[in-house]
Amino acid sequence: MTALMFKAMIVFGLLVGSAGGTAVLAHDSLPGSPMYPIKQTMEQARLSLISDPVSQSYQHFALARKRTGEMRRLALKGKQPDEPLMAQIQYHLNQGLTLAAQVPEDELPGLLEPVRLMLHAETAAMEQFQHQLGPPDQAPFQKANGMLHQVGKAVDEGLAEPQAFRAFFANGGEIALCEGEDCPPFGEK
Repeated sequence: MTALMFKAMIVFGLLVGSAGGTAVLAHDSLPGSPMYPIKQTMEQARLSLISDPVSQSYQHFALARKRTGEMRRLALKGKQPDEPLMAQIQYHLNQGLTLAAQVPEDELPGLLEPVRLMLHAETAAMEQFQHQLGPPDQAPFQKANGMLHQVGKAVDEGLAEPQAFRAFFANGGEIALCEGEDCPPFGEK
């Protein structure tokens, strides 16, 4: 009986250890790698455990930032970021804004101010990185920067006019995938 329990403990330890190793490998994976779907599943599981809109909103903005970081890492490896990655950035930014619109008005500045600072830093990082690339490789970064600029304008609007911000995003308003001058002004659908 002791030998059987010992074997069961070893098998259990190996299973738990391999799952932990998989999670560690998946954490640093990039789009296109076999571990990337595991990374996304773990992120979705973490999101599903968050119940309050402030924390959910922060998490979506953090995931958008993580995706833009993946864009840079892909480019450093000589790979072009693809449309599904751009769509994920757009999704997380829009979810972050939609959830922010659900936050009580007195809590909105406490949520949006750190987001504004994060967007400023991320936009600067993307612009700096974009200048290191040749013109053909810049297009996805221009699109991502267009989205970040639009979200920045929306956040500024949320800080200045919280009711307009809440009304826009609570009624299905979204940030579109666009490039620089092609981006519609905030508040237009």
